[in-house]
Amino acid sequence: GSTVFFQGAALNATDGELSIQARLPDGSIAASDVVSVDDFGYWEANLLIPVEIVGEIQITADGGTGQDSILLTVSE
Repeated sequence: GSTVFFQGAALNATDGELSIQARLPDGSIAASDVVSVDDFGYWEANLLIPVEIVGEIQITADGGTGQDSILLTVSE
């Protein structure tokens, strides 16, 4: 598989945590992690995307007060 590094800032994350998920087009979860948010809202995550995943995946970050997402394309 491939490890993908993400970082960002989250305001008002519930309990100082953020749930990161990589979802396939069928809605199943390919990878997930819960990361800590520091006092300034900064967070970072490494997700291991399984080797058999090719195509679009949606990465979501949910801090309990809303959800943001991006689309990635994984190629061979």
